[in-house]
Amino acid sequence: MKTLFSTLFLLFMLLLGCNKTPQIKDFTTKQQLDSLQLKTDRITIINSNAQIPKQIKDNANFEALTKNIDTLNRVSFMGMKSVVISINENIEELKETLPITYRNKSVQSRLNEMYTYSKDVTYRLTLTSKDTLLLNTKVNKLLTAYNHLLTQINETTYKLPDDFKKELNREKEIKKDTIAVEPLF
Repeated sequence: MKTLFSTLFLLFMLLLGCNKTPQIKDFTTKQQLDSLQLKTDRITIINSNAQIPKQIKDNANFEALTKNIDTLNRVSFMGMKSVVISINENIEELKETLPITYRNKSVQSRLNEMYTYSKDVTYRLTLTSKDTLLLNTKVNKLLTAYNHLLTQINETTYKLPDDFKKELNREKEIKKDTIAVEPLF
């Protein structure tokens, strides 16, 4: 009798379980995990075309540095080593060919900061086990240092006395509003 009740109970549970089983849908999303694909931009780089003076824009080393930084911002870890080595060379050459006006301590320190981060990234890429999170952080610091370099070049450009005089003359040319305003009370 016990076996009959046990068997009926198991059959009942089996039927009950089969009828109420919800259909499980596959909600997993497929992601491309190809390490060779181009990634999205890591950091937004300051648009340097409008702000950087012509004497620096025309410098071949600065142009190459800008192109390599743009490439580094989009490249995956597999193609990063050659780009970072090129950045190292560009920074060294830019230090030598920088116009005299921009050879001040602030611009030089930004270049040194970039050089330090690029050397660190190069070292981390040569290791057999790569910590991608740390590597990505170092690359982001290098890109941020480039943004700081552009800002420093801008600040150096606008600190020049001739530019200040031009700005002051422009302010003198602006005339006061000719419409008379009556007091409200």
